[in-house]
Amino acid sequence: MSSPKRHVHPLLVAFLLTPFLACSGEGEDDDVLTLPPPPTFGAQCADGVTVLPSGSVAMQCASVSGNLISVDLVITDTGSEQIVAAAFDLGFNPPVATLESCTLRSALGSAAGFQCDLANNNPSEILVSVSRQTQDPGVTISGSQILATLNFRITGAGASTLTFLGPNVANGSALLRRDPLNATQTQIIPGILFPTGVTIASS
Repeated sequence: MSSPKRHVHPLLVAFLLTPFLACSGEGEDDDVLTLPPPPTFGAQCADGVTVLPSGSVAMQCASVSGNLISVDLVITDTGSEQIVAAAFDLGFNPPVATLESCTLRSALGSAAGFQCDLANNNPSEILVSVSRQTQDPGVTISGSQILATLNFRITGAGASTLTFLGPNVANGSALLRRDPLNATQTQIIPGILFPTGVTIASS
């Protein structure tokens, strides 16, 4: 005796086949997840001082292009002081900007040693040092001369004021001359001014 035939309702067949058709690519196009593009920022730069005082090291906005900002470190009128080195500890706000590169300029001579990088274990500090060769005499600065240019990329919303940390102290920000009692050593030139730094920001 044959088994009775079983009938499946056509609506149930359609319900059961739907997920297989979707996975096989038949029927409608597969859904594509489109991620939003990463945010892009413009850039703006404002000087902390417009007149550079004598006997100072200051920051000045050099250029703005797209989301890139260049900032100059400028030495102004240090009189008869023979500068053989400069060391700066600069504070900034990493979520707003990243340091892209640094360029040595001519204030202490093209042959000077040059380092510029983030401080170890502290992405909010930039260490800059420039030094002349041991046998070279110091340099006197008349007028305003550019020591180095720092190039930043704006990577987040907000603003950051670049500041000189530890002015005129060891391991801070200072100009240096040779020690008159020991030509192989240096000493901090006292009384150098460090005006308010520039403010870099998104726009």
